[in-house]
Amino acid sequence: MAKASRIKAIETVYGGCRFRSRLEARWAVFFDAVGLTWHYEPEGFELPCGTHYLPDFLIPGVDGGNDCYFEIKPYTPTKAENGCIHCKTDPKVAAAREAGLYLVQLNGIENTHTPHRVYSFDHPYEDTNYGWAVCPYSGRVGIAYAHRGARVCPDHPHNTDTPKKEHIGQWFLDNPGSNWQHGNKAYSGDHPTIVNAFLRANMARFEHGERG
Repeated sequence: MAKASRIKAIETVYGGCRFRSRLEARWAVFFDAVGLTWHYEPEGFELPCGTHYLPDFLIPGVDGGNDCYFEIKPYTPTKAENGCIHCKTDPKVAAAREAGLYLVQLNGIENTHTPHRVYSFDHPYEDTNYGWAVCPYSGRVGIAYAHRGARVCPDHPHNTDTPKKEHIGQWFLDNPGSNWQHGNKAYSGDHPTIVNAFLRANMARFEHGERG
């Protein structure tokens, strides 16, 4: 039987919160950098099995207008049957999802094993290839299947099956690979807003009283 680890995460202060780990604080830096409103450990739950569970973050409207909880875990890659690298779902996360909690597990702060340094994760109820994306009409950041920015703000008045060029952000116009012309795409996992947010989160320093 493996020994239980005696290594503890370092509690870290950022944004008026004392986080249980530096990794959680870095994700808070990321959320701030992309303009998302976040709430740290706002509410705990008792799962049907009797286990008490406290998700790390709640972010309103982040998934196509839907609120979503996020659990932060260290990056521990495992291999799926198809050869893709992914992270094992924490048992409490799986139990909370089974009980109906809208919950995403984030591992590490940047997944360098995916192409073009885009960060992907499992969606609780739909596809596995979810990630951060930017709405091509409003510039708002959210999560969407395959980093499709057009799904971030589905109710936006300019979001149509055949969007007009004058409504599209310049980055999308300069990057034809985003397929912004297709009303449900606008791939944007490598948009500068997201790339720079990961950079800020990775470079944040919390030692000696610094606050990110």
